[in-house]
Amino acid sequence: MSAPHLDCHVCRTPFPPEDLSQSQGIAFCRRCQTLIRLDRHRPGAPRHPVAAAGLRPRVALPEGWDIQPTTQGLRIVYRWFSATSFLLLFLCLFWFGFLVMWLTRAHQLPPAGPGLWFLSLLQIGISLFLSCITLASFLNTTTITVKQGYLTVVHAPLPWFQPPPLRTAEITQLFARRVSVGKQHSRREVYSVWAQLRQGREVKLMYGLEAPEQALFVEQQLEAFLGITDRPVPGELERW
Repeated sequence: MSAPHLDCHVCRTPFPPEDLSQSQGIAFCRRCQTLIRLDRHRPGAPRHPVAAAGLRPRVALPEGWDIQPTTQGLRIVYRWFSATSFLLLFLCLFWFGFLVMWLTRAHQLPPAGPGLWFLSLLQIGISLFLSCITLASFLNTTTITVKQGYLTVVHAPLPWFQPPPLRTAEITQLFARRVSVGKQHSRREVYSVWAQLRQGREVKLMYGLEAPEQALFVEQQLEAFLGITDRPVPGELERW
């Protein structure tokens, strides 16, 4: 018996047979880079209202990202390394040079009081913090996995903040936010991905993404795979 004809419910592109896996229960659309669970996919189902209205265009696979269909679910992999890593490296080296001059000068002064010792420890602490951020930007990879009813976000090899595993049945919406960081003359914008749970609680999944397309890509892929209809959320990234 021939395999059923299915179209991607996001971009309406027919799935070729090689992109359909009935045994795994998934289909991968090469046009819009969306992985879809067949048990959540109804042939001929209309696109959700927001997508149909064009308010949230589909986001292509960002550079440095990878989406990996697995036998049990979905995996999205993101490597942290970017041009910002070299800026952090420069800042780290500059701060270490300043620290060496500070400690050398402090050693030449008369016996230091508690205030000078505190400042020295503060400088060392800042240096260690910058070193951790710089190393993580060169080495770390974020892996988002959906399988066996759970969504997990893991940063490795260096440990970093990550949310606890979330039951996919409790997730009602995924959304992205924009945050301004830095001082007035060096302010920049970063982006985060959040999950909204049934109890109304919001959980931060990712933070510090450099482009809105990265956050929206994660949101759209997870919503498509979990069969969640995209709806506006207060405070989310603007839709036009």
